[in-house]
Amino acid sequence: VNVKTPRKGQRLSDDLQKPITSTSCLQLQHLEKTMQWLDYWESLKHDAGHLTRETHSAFCHTTHALHEITIYCLKELGMQYVLLGKFQTDCLEDRFGRYRQLSGANYHVSIRQIYESETKLRLQKVLELPDVDMVCDIPVISASSLLSQFDITVNDSDIENKVTRLPAVTYVAGYCAHAALKKLLCQSCKENLVMDVAEIDTAKNVLIMSMTRGGLKFPRELVINAVLTMEIVLDKLRSPRFATQFFALPKQKEVLVALVYDILSDNDDLDVCVDGHAPQQVMHYILSAAANTLLNNLCKTANDKMSATKAKTSNDKLPATKAKRKLETVKN
Repeated sequence: VNVKTPRKGQRLSDDLQKPITSTSCLQLQHLEKTMQWLDYWESLKHDAGHLTRETHSAFCHTTHALHEITIYCLKELGMQYVLLGKFQTDCLEDRFGRYRQLSGANYHVSIRQIYESETKLRLQKVLELPDVDMVCDIPVISASSLLSQFDITVNDSDIENKVTRLPAVTYVAGYCAHAALKKLLCQSCKENLVMDVAEIDTAKNVLIMSMTRGGLKFPRELVINAVLTMEIVLDKLRSPRFATQFFALPKQKEVLVALVYDILSDNDDLDVCVDGHAPQQVMHYILSAAANTLLNNLCKTANDKMSATKAKTSNDKLPATKAKRKLETVKN
């Protein structure tokens, strides 16, 4: 029942989690057997080991409704397949969850609290405040002030060395495009940043295709190029030549974004969209998300290395400490 994407059964190698395509599918037979089992369970009239009357009735009603609506969608509406996981109440549950949060995190809320919470939620929807991130469209730090400090260029050999990491870079680029589109909310920009399934290059998007459940984005070349360039620049900034100078800066993200933006300025393939979003604004959102991801990964990698080194040192000292304790015990 919990199937929301057509490829879930293929990914998990489970026939019961594939879409329902006909009335003779194994999933519908399973629902029919479940209904028969529920009826038989109810007829036993046991005093213990059974569901409450309300829960049993809801279970039966849900199973019967899913069975009937699937047959209706396939026969009457002519649908190619049915995803039963799409029949859910997530929006309703989210609404009641907000009621509880606005009512002091109480699970059982009163009618008065529901009306008060609904008034607050509608007021928030009417009085939408502008996003703070929309105020700043370009990097604060200019690249001209950094070029004299960091002499960094990206050449063909740098890109060739990253060929093996291209699937991972493409995966990160898909997230960066998703993060940018969440702020832009523009269909024209979406067409410029994200590809349709028919346009997918399998070699580059192999990681995304193996992990997607229908929600991951397949980025276009300009987004992949931006993320790949940022990873190369970050590798050079943390090299022994620039590491001391770069890590001493107070705003490392702004420096990284400014340097990459200056390198990509000559290869800008974006145009102003129909909604008026400038290429500088769109590219800044992409680079900002990429910088957050790569710097976060850099910090976690460094912390993991420090933890591993510390654990190894502790393990090396442990035998010597045990031997010293045994010697002191023998002397005593």
